[in-house]
Amino acid sequence: MTDFTDFMPIIILVLNAFLLVVIVIAIIVGVKLGKKWLDNRTQSKDSTKDLERRIEILEQEIKNIKK
Repeated sequence: MTDFTDFMPIIILVLNAFLLVVIVIAIIVGVKLGKKWLDNRTQSKDSTKDLERRIEILEQEIKNIKK
């Protein structure tokens, strides 16, 4: 009659393999989310530059109106 402890190394190997797969998937998802975050951050920096440029144009127009 086999005991439960006879299968313990196999069970541990299966659980380790499952844990490794979960960790790899988490790393892949993290990298993809990081890339999206960086893309959004660079786009928002561009939009702030656009806003700064618009503010400069409006300030120049206000100066021209005052003259």
